[in-house]
Amino acid sequence: MTPVDCYKRSRFEPIRIATAWLVTGTQFVLALALLLVATTTRAITTQEAEDASLNAVTIGSDPALGFSGSGYAVYSNQADASIEWSMTVPTPGSYLLTWTYRDETQPHNLVPSIDGQPLDAVNFPVTDPATTWSRRSIIVDLVAGTHDIRLTGDGIGGPAVDFLTVAPARYRINFSPGTTPAPAGWLRDQGLPFGLQADGLNYGWIDPTGGAPIDVSAGARNRDPSPDIDTYRETLMHMAHPDGTSPWAHWELELPPGDYRVSIQAGDTIPEGTPDTRHRISAEGVIIVDFRVGTGFGVRNGSQIVSVDDGYLTLTSAATDNAKPHLVIVEATGGIQTPLVLGSLPDDGQSDVLRDTTISANSLLLPNPIESGLSLSL
Repeated sequence: MTPVDCYKRSRFEPIRIATAWLVTGTQFVLALALLLVATTTRAITTQEAEDASLNAVTIGSDPALGFSGSGYAVYSNQADASIEWSMTVPTPGSYLLTWTYRDETQPHNLVPSIDGQPLDAVNFPVTDPATTWSRRSIIVDLVAGTHDIRLTGDGIGGPAVDFLTVAPARYRINFSPGTTPAPAGWLRDQGLPFGLQADGLNYGWIDPTGGAPIDVSAGARNRDPSPDIDTYRETLMHMAHPDGTSPWAHWELELPPGDYRVSIQAGDTIPEGTPDTRHRISAEGVIIVDFRVGTGFGVRNGSQIVSVDDGYLTLTSAATDNAKPHLVIVEATGGIQTPLVLGSLPDDGQSDVLRDTTISANSLLLPNPIESGLSLSL
């Protein structure tokens, strides 16, 4: 077992995640961690198929299949065979619904529905016997609250369904000091250790050498002017501060396994005091942004699609790079992705702006392919 295994669980078990990295030996600290889990609404939820409402569906439990929970649900030949989960989401928005399933003999076209409203059928291809379980996902818009999510069979039996995971389809996180409010619609990472945060998500910073959660809040910066004009560009986090005041660290976000577009803005708005600084940041080993400024300054954006296999997206940089991310946007693939303005002048929502102020919105993310199949970026 590696140090990472002691606090990470692939099935999003919040009590283990929230408590395992705390110092042991004091019941008070443990009680606080349990209270955090009890009072924070989870943004990512998973429910076993065998615990859902089943119609013309049987429960299997072949130990050779390596299922989670106490079993899995298998569709019958009945036309209205279905599995219905009751899932709660804390905020309105786009959500990724992911079913974990297997069927080594034939594909299926299953029909999902939300609160009784059917959606387009989803193809569940034949699974590879070597990998046992596979996943199918869709992106839907949900209002805050509890929803009935049904998956109806195609009347030809199968597949076996292990569980459903509901997670946000998009994550927008600004790296900044704890005293800086997050821009509207964004989450703030202030350098806290990896764990369950107040917004219901598991994310934060870990030690690259052992995987233990660590605090890097001393590396957060908010550059002038004050008050902020462009919060996205003026705030940042040192992934390894050159003077050692903030330790070298990697950043992680808990996600359901799958493919995601990861966009990162990095750099600095003041002249660089460490000439060999290299703003090189990778996600799951894929370089997203990589540039140098010497003794100058500058901000750049990068975007790539990466695969998350273990349930955790990891952003990494070298200990000697002095990389400084401003923000990260993580968006599930499989649907039209939202073009974004990553930075603007004046800042979005800013008031009391002089009439002769320069207007700029040249930090754009345009991820959707054009007719030729290419994507645009500016």
